[in-house]
Amino acid sequence: MVLIAITGPSHLICYCLILNDKHGLGVNRIGKDPQLGRDGVRRKDWHDYEAIKRDASRSGNGEQGKPFPLTDADRVDQAYRENGFNIYVSDRISLNRSVPDIRHPNCKQKLYGEKLPNTSIIIPFHNEGWSSLLRTVHSVLNRSPPQLIAEVILVDDFSDKGHLKVALEEYMVRLPKVRILRTKKREGLIRTRLLGAAAAKGEVITFLDSHCEANVNWLPPLLGESSRLTSPDITLDVFQKQTGHDAGLNTGLNHCAILDPLVISLQCEKN
Repeated sequence: MVLIAITGPSHLICYCLILNDKHGLGVNRIGKDPQLGRDGVRRKDWHDYEAIKRDASRSGNGEQGKPFPLTDADRVDQAYRENGFNIYVSDRISLNRSVPDIRHPNCKQKLYGEKLPNTSIIIPFHNEGWSSLLRTVHSVLNRSPPQLIAEVILVDDFSDKGHLKVALEEYMVRLPKVRILRTKKREGLIRTRLLGAAAAKGEVITFLDSHCEANVNWLPPLLGESSRLTSPDITLDVFQKQTGHDAGLNTGLNHCAILDPLVISLQCEKN
């Protein structure tokens, strides 16, 4: 089993524990058809171009990572104290919103193994905002090849917010790959992650924060790297606390990261 841990911008290191070399690294694209590498691994372009086209045509609040306009009356302090970011803004942005593709251009040309392992996505949370949690789940499902997602496991670390009880259970019924586990007392992040890991069925375990958004083609590079032990570099954009704008990484803006698909140390710009 492989372990991938991706954290938010306050923890900038992602760890991958990898057991074999059968899936192969990414290589530059020469054509659209799968290609056979010198190592005998067939690689293909995993991009969903129809989804990319749909996202590019979207407009509205927060679409394309643009800021949400706020009046002085909208700047409610309580929104920050409870969530660390403005949940008022988050609630007014689509759960399926588009995000800017922040990869280096060379990374968009990479091919990855035609046969990749599937993964269980584990998302621990405690008293997370409704829209930020759901947007995390939607972004993962929207921007991942379905055959690579074995399941999404939400692990509730003893939340006491009403919207995370029956309402969450009822909402997730419509997403068959999603299931919810709950602790019987506060366990903390590590034990909550371990609870999800123990229940996982996928070949790879991937941990995500409960307030992040997956970017274009984020998953194949991770699974295609499932051949070596690495501490990948992560490029992150940050969800600005007030406006929902995807600003450059700033240590003062600590929540709602957008995961760049270039989460592994391929150094694409040098290849």
